Amino acid sequence: MRRASADGTQQPRQPQQPRRKNVLEQWGGTSGMIYMTLPVVAFVVANSLLGLDGARSHSSAR
Repeated sequence: MRRASADGTQQPRQPQQPRRKNVLEQWGGTSGMIYMTLPVVAFVVANSLLGLDGARSHSSAR
């Protein structure tokens, strides 16, 4: 397809580059960011309160 330039001549249309998504869009928006970070936050809080002794005590019992 052609488009007219300022002087009236026809110029070939340049193919448009696809728009790059920003980080928030790549994560799926605000809800995607919450879904991704919620398990990490829950693990950090649970680990700080309870520790990882449960996994160690089960492996040493064998």
